[in-house]
Amino acid sequence: MPAVVKINDQKVSDSGKTSLPESVRAVTHDLRTPLTSVKSSLNLVLRGEAGQITPDQRHFLDMAMRNIDRLDRMIAGMLTAARSRDKALEVKCREVDLGPILKDAAESHRVTASNRGLEIDDSGLPDSFCAQVDPDLVVRMLDNVVGNALKYTKRGGLVRVWLETGCARPRSMAGRLARHCGLQLATFNIIVEDNGPGVSASVQSRIFEPFNRGSGHDRNGPGGSGLGLSITKRLAESQGGTVRLISLPGRGTTVWIKLPRNVASGRFQQTVDQLEAALACSSKNDVRPLLGVLDLRQGPGGRPLGSSCAEEFFACERSGGTRGWETVPGLWVTPVMDPVNWSRRWTLFAARKGGGLETSRWEYLTFDNPEEGTVTRRFGEQRETMVNPADARPKIVLDMINRHTTDKSEDG
Repeated sequence: MPAVVKINDQKVSDSGKTSLPESVRAVTHDLRTPLTSVKSSLNLVLRGEAGQITPDQRHFLDMAMRNIDRLDRMIAGMLTAARSRDKALEVKCREVDLGPILKDAAESHRVTASNRGLEIDDSGLPDSFCAQVDPDLVVRMLDNVVGNALKYTKRGGLVRVWLETGCARPRSMAGRLARHCGLQLATFNIIVEDNGPGVSASVQSRIFEPFNRGSGHDRNGPGGSGLGLSITKRLAESQGGTVRLISLPGRGTTVWIKLPRNVASGRFQQTVDQLEAALACSSKNDVRPLLGVLDLRQGPGGRPLGSSCAEEFFACERSGGTRGWETVPGLWVTPVMDPVNWSRRWTLFAARKGGGLETSRWEYLTFDNPEEGTVTRRFGEQRETMVNPADARPKIVLDMINRHTTDKSEDG
């Protein structure tokens, strides 16, 4: 079914009658009706309501039920992918104790692991860990990643699931901007690692693409839709999170699902993601713009200044293609190529508005130099991960090293 949808992608687009997400939703709806009927009938037989069954019959009926459940998950995955493409994915974040939820999700894979001669180590999961997340989406992400690890790890192998709290000194643009502005950016990592055969660098470069099942040994492995990691990436991003993967052939694979611990951190992360994309697009002749930061959270006498003024300012500047983002109430950021001219325009605007706004100033930051390692807290036993030695971690590291100041102009 996934192959048919992929092959006919171009045909559906050319027809002009319906989109691919609409086609996928129609196919999954039509498939689920008979699948539900088959599953219900099989459950009746397994419960003995159609007569006694022998141990051998139960063995094969259980096998059939597992495959029906697997097909149901594939259909749900295709539906999620279709919803993600048309941005209809609904996220319901709430305060939950993620500890027992993660433990139950890992435990649900233990029978499958045992049948395949594998071990699941979930000792690194906490008994209690409060976070504002969508628990259903978190479980789906964990199921996808653990399912992949079990699928490709050979008999006698190990799959480890553990949790890591947010870094004390986050090595990311969002984390360092939050620290600079005195904000709390709380994140955590759900980490799944295995000692399977791993995947090559060429496969890793497209591992998060929909319907991609890799190459080489993957073709001869267990079947799948090739949607698991793609869906996991979408689900993480919908909550302001990220997913990354490192794999060394012959040593195994490690997947990090990084999520914000609260809604405010998630919104801040999503805003900075948009800002990072804008900074990249605004680069000219390999010159990266500065990051302009305007803090209106506290004015004279400790009173906050109105963000509506900043909105009005950016509305005036929008004709020049400039856009601003309010990361948290009163804290504005924007890419700036010419800080002197930008500060002059703001000074004139603020002087006209008054009300204390004329005392506000833009800061200009740049992100270039790497920072030293981070400090983290790991639950459970302290161990080295299987495939992520220190020099293998992605060095997506940014630093704020440059600050430009301008004097108030005479007419300001």
